[in-house]
Amino acid sequence: MPAPTAWWQTVREKGINLWALFQAYYLIRRNNRTDNNHLDLKGKHSYPALYLALGKHYFKTQQYEEAKYYFAKALSLTTRKNEKIRSLRGLSRVYKQTQNWEETFNVGCELAKCIPNSVESWNLKGEALLNLGQIKKAERCFNKALAINPQNGITLNNLGTCMLLQKRPLEAWHFFQLGLTQFPRDPVVLGNAGLALSQAGDLPQAIKYFGEAVKRGLREPFILNNYGVCLAELGNYREAVLFYQQVLPELDLDNLEILSNLASVFAKAGFQEEALQYYRLALKKNTNDAALFNNYALTLESVGRVNEALHYYNLALGLQPDNLRFLQNKTVCLERLQQEDEVMRCLDRILCLEPLNRFAWGRKGAYYQRQGDQKQAVDCYNLAWGLSKLPLEELFLPKSPGFRKELSV
Repeated sequence: MPAPTAWWQTVREKGINLWALFQAYYLIRRNNRTDNNHLDLKGKHSYPALYLALGKHYFKTQQYEEAKYYFAKALSLTTRKNEKIRSLRGLSRVYKQTQNWEETFNVGCELAKCIPNSVESWNLKGEALLNLGQIKKAERCFNKALAINPQNGITLNNLGTCMLLQKRPLEAWHFFQLGLTQFPRDPVVLGNAGLALSQAGDLPQAIKYFGEAVKRGLREPFILNNYGVCLAELGNYREAVLFYQQVLPELDLDNLEILSNLASVFAKAGFQEEALQYYRLALKKNTNDAALFNNYALTLESVGRVNEALHYYNLALGLQPDNLRFLQNKTVCLERLQQEDEVMRCLDRILCLEPLNRFAWGRKGAYYQRQGDQKQAVDCYNLAWGLSKLPLEELFLPKSPGFRKELSV
């Protein structure tokens, strides 16, 4: 067991740190009037506590390259364990902030040498591995930390995040629940608990936790987006729109998923022009998303821009020619444009893919009714309702324009 630190050593250390702060303040003020990249610390100024103070200052002012330089310099100069730990912690904060996860992992390994078998080092390594996509290895690190301290809230939150990324929402919820016993008002843990519940399908409870997280200041775009999505999935479209309007400056509008969700929610709430705006932004970012083309076409059709809608249905089908939903939407659009031959070609294509498709038989029945062929219309309606057992060929193959051409494709 290490000997306790003498009182005079503690006083000396605090004195050194305080003097370092005064010197750091003076040197920073002087440096503000020069063009030097790094402060010139030679001779009597060159000791670790001063570099640590400078690193801390530059980290707080978000000058991360400067902060990294001074923390690394302190680490290279010090022979004292306490200062080494502080330098490594400073570097870990810089690397995490700049998302340099390889270096974060390396710092975690160095920290483990200073504090063997510590929760802090295992969590640091696990977080780095998690962000590098090595989820199973990260989970093992977090489990090591949990074995040391089963009540550590940071570890519990990290394990819950691991479970979420592995699509194990109930296990994730278990860890977040335990984490909330340690940090009941922490917005990050509350938001993560909401994610676990939404992934598990418990949307009302998810909304409760998302709301509490937002109330306590969480502004993570991914969480805000999921909160809005949960509101919309419960049919609260107006509430979802009001929420999105409030947090719009916080959302990442470079994120395709967020743009698509915004467009969908605004469309369902009846804000069609806003929805079209977000769909256009999304389409600029991805011109190969068939679902996006289809949803944009649906919104165009809802505001009466039917010819434009048909163009985008064709783009969607160009990417996914056998998508039944896209074919059905195009059929309705063609009916509005009264392009009867094209309507029948779409319906025959659907029936090639799914011979007992009720939508297609119902629409064919409506087509024959418009043509005055009541018998053929009744036969098609019977198939649509599942009332007919006649061979399909006798009902539509001879008279369906374009069917044999479609069949040969």
